[in-house]
Amino acid sequence: MKRKFVIALSLAVMMTTSTIANAQVLKDETVYGSLNSDGTVASIKVVNHIYGESNEAYYVDYGNYKNIKNLSNTITPEIKDNEVKWPLSAIKDKGLYYEGNIEKQLPVNIGIKYFLDNKEIKAEDLGGKSGKLKLQLKVSFNNSENSSNPMAQIQVVVDQDVFTNIKTAGSKVVVGKKANISFVALPSKEQSFELEMDGKDIELEPISITLIPATISVPQDIKSDMNKLTEGLGELEKGSNSLVSGMDKLSFGMGSLRQGMDGLHGGISSIYGATSEIKGESSKLLGGMNDFYAGLNRLQSESNTMVGAVGALQGGLEEVAKGSNGFNEGIKGISSGITGVNSALSQLSGGMDSLTKSHESLAALAKELQGSSDPKVQALANGVLQEAAALQGLNKGLAQSSNGLEEIQKNTNIFMQGYNEYNKGVASLAENTKTMAREMNKLPEGIGAMKEGFGTIRYGTTRIFGGYEEINKGLGTMAKETQALPSAIDKITDGQKGVKDGISKLGNEGIHTMKTTLETSLQDSILGDKTDAVKGSFVNEKNSNTTVQFLLRTPAIEKAEVKKEKTEAKEEKKGFFQRLLDLFK
Repeated sequence: MKRKFVIALSLAVMMTTSTIANAQVLKDETVYGSLNSDGTVASIKVVNHIYGESNEAYYVDYGNYKNIKNLSNTITPEIKDNEVKWPLSAIKDKGLYYEGNIEKQLPVNIGIKYFLDNKEIKAEDLGGKSGKLKLQLKVSFNNSENSSNPMAQIQVVVDQDVFTNIKTAGSKVVVGKKANISFVALPSKEQSFELEMDGKDIELEPISITLIPATISVPQDIKSDMNKLTEGLGELEKGSNSLVSGMDKLSFGMGSLRQGMDGLHGGISSIYGATSEIKGESSKLLGGMNDFYAGLNRLQSESNTMVGAVGALQGGLEEVAKGSNGFNEGIKGISSGITGVNSALSQLSGGMDSLTKSHESLAALAKELQGSSDPKVQALANGVLQEAAALQGLNKGLAQSSNGLEEIQKNTNIFMQGYNEYNKGVASLAENTKTMAREMNKLPEGIGAMKEGFGTIRYGTTRIFGGYEEINKGLGTMAKETQALPSAIDKITDGQKGVKDGISKLGNEGIHTMKTTLETSLQDSILGDKTDAVKGSFVNEKNSNTTVQFLLRTPAIEKAEVKKEKTEAKEEKKGFFQRLLDLFK
């Protein structure tokens, strides 16, 4: 709708600002053609703009109009046959716009066909559908004296929210979401155009066709310059032929370069493979060296502790040896004491034997007295018998003690023998530890020297393999880059061939054709010396006009619901600009 308004407003401004020549009444015609969807004519309205001044009472316009309507005021004209008379008082200040319908053949014939997924379809059935849409537009010209050889400019406005993948030979200008596709048909040959695109829920704005003068006056000085241009095109054609010859030589050189690049890539790839293997093994070696160096660090830090520990061990063993000697003497004393105790027990056992024997006669007497009626005697007898039992138990205990002491003495002797061997071992260990302690004092210094020497080796090895790392990276990059070079050279060669073919085609077809066409065009009606650019009238040859324009338009393709909404819309009171817009409906 905004687009319609801009068109109407531009026309109104254009028509109101036309040049008024020296106190005469002039008229501009704007022909609005409402086309059917297939391009055939549905109706034609002509809007006339009468403006200027004259001493005459009336301005007479000629045309076989129907339904004449004053668009500026309420004055009505006098109509007789093909004459339409307007009082000049009605146009004196602001001019006058009026419209009328007319039936007449347009200067051009338009044909439009629609195809959906390669099947022809009527425009009325296209709204809301989806698929690959193809428009075929055909323009042919009628050799009418009043048509003045116009050229046709066709514009198709495409909503890019609805259509994608737009393919056309016409010019395309994108404004926001809209793509304006334009085609220009020059007289007087029949010309065809195509537009292809993918559509979803298809809607299409009206197709607009504008007919404008095709005759352009070319001054003599421009003709002279254009003759020079044709001469320059001839020189350019010769230069293009020389350039093609040079491209052939360049293509041969690129072939040799490609062979050399194949060999270079193969050599670099071989070297890269070898350095990659060295790199892999060097990582293992450096890892082992780092572990060994770390072990030397730990050994160095712990060697002093080891020296101190060995010294402490030596002192402890000396103390143990001293204590062991005393312990040995104590064991000997225990053994001697056990021997004395055992001898005393033997003597005690002998005394107990004599006591037991002498007590046996006393016990026999006590048994006889045990049956006495005298309680005291019985008590005495019982005491003696109990004493006899106690003596037997004591004697038995002495015997067991004697046996135990003998076993203890035997085990003590065995222990003494073992301890003597242990004591000798402690003494020997103490002596050996003393020797080891003297040697261990040299260990930290030796480990430090070893660590320093190995550190130098490790540093040098790291530097060597670090260089291999950089070499390997560089070779890898070179191998990767050179791998693509042969195919890139192939592409360049193919591109050169395309450029060569293009230059050859440009020289043989483009430049040569341009030169020939330009020479011919200087005599053609489009670039000639004509000055009668659309001064006649489309409506009637009796009319004198400053301009005549043709604005043709097809209906929009809409979805069913959109059509229904427009049908149900209420009528509103319309002003001048709205009535201009209605001319396209």
